[in-house]
Amino acid sequence: MSAKLGILLLWALAVVYLIFYAPAGEQYTMEQMQALFTFEQTSMNPLVIALFNSLGIWPLLFTAFLFTDPGRGRLKAWPFVLLSFGAGAFALMPYIALRKESTHLIKPGAVGKITESKVFAGLLVLLTGALIIFAVGSFQPGGLWEAFWSYHLVHTMVIDFLLFAVLAVYMIKKDAAKRKRTLTSKQWLLFSIPLLGTALYLLYRPGWKKSRYSYKKR
Repeated sequence: MSAKLGILLLWALAVVYLIFYAPAGEQYTMEQMQALFTFEQTSMNPLVIALFNSLGIWPLLFTAFLFTDPGRGRLKAWPFVLLSFGAGAFALMPYIALRKESTHLIKPGAVGKITESKVFAGLLVLLTGALIIFAVGSFQPGGLWEAFWSYHLVHTMVIDFLLFAVLAVYMIKKDAAKRKRTLTSKQWLLFSIPLLGTALYLLYRPGWKKSRYSYKKR
């Protein structure tokens, strides 16, 4: 309960900060906004492009937790997951904090079997790896720092990314416990790496068929 209360508190603090205290900053032009989708580096810092697109991968990673094990109660995961593609972690945090979690794995439905699959996890690892290669190959750290304090959009994206990273560690801990997996300190260090670590955990974790002793039917 204390962890869920912490998630709600962190969510509330982030919302208040972004509304009242985050720098208003400048606005991007239409050409610059298009560059976020086209990966055009002449009008936009490559790290900002990578950051923006990473916020599209995070919700996909969370489907592997929320659709595979949707929890109990009437509060469904899918509306919040869909909202997270636009509102980011700000859409998921209240749901995760308020939902009734199952103590065991629940046999996944049709969508859950897809998000549970190693093919899905492998694709996310490849997608994340490609984005990291793009970011490292075009590394311009000074530009991101300047954009963080100059543009409200970038400021919000950085905070959103960090919230996703914190939330992912919580979800990994819960998921591993349900699968009766005890992670070593080295595994925690690896899986705590934002984005890539979460994708690697999904590839590592045993499927529900191999965790039958820890799952129950709906």
